[in-house]
Amino acid sequence: MKKISLIGDLVNSKKIIDRNGIQQKLQSGINLVNRGNPNLQAPYKIILGDEFQAVYNNADSLFFDMLRIAESVFPQKIRFSIGIGEITARFSDNSVEGMDGPAFYAARDGMTIVKKSNSLFYLNSVIKENKLINHTLTLISEEIKSWNENRLKVFVMNCLNYDINRIATELNLSKRAVYKTIKDGSIPVISDTFKEIGLIINGNLN
Repeated sequence: MKKISLIGDLVNSKKIIDRNGIQQKLQSGINLVNRGNPNLQAPYKIILGDEFQAVYNNADSLFFDMLRIAESVFPQKIRFSIGIGEITARFSDNSVEGMDGPAFYAARDGMTIVKKSNSLFYLNSVIKENKLINHTLTLISEEIKSWNENRLKVFVMNCLNYDINRIATELNLSKRAVYKTIKDGSIPVISDTFKEIGLIINGNLN
């Protein structure tokens, strides 16, 4: 069965002034996503100072997890490359460092492509909708890049099914401000689009 290899990379990392601080925040975000995540074959791990990897069994929480990690280092941006394929080598402990195969090659090639684009996400696969998915991800990227921190936090909380009162309380916002943030950021549409893309990916893992 095919797996999903994910590579994340900090954008313009050489220009980051507080690299140690950002890496600590990144590690905290990764720890949060790894904790009890049933969709991971191999948990997220920082491989290089600015790059991290994970392997998923399915795409159920794939995009939500990416945005949750992005939230942890805001306003620093992260680009993500998704590769679909077989895993042909692995260590017994299922560490991402011990894995290899077409899924990783696809994600690595995809990272080269996304670094040359304006998108935050790239899917490298033989899925027939691959081109349409990447066009959609580019459009979503342009919206997400304009988000402030509160809008990104509202997205994450909304995906966690927090009610409006709880979101407003935790972010010290009025309920009206939360509703406006959700509407102006097209959060329901983006969330639903991510879910639909995830379903397409899941249907191509057999």
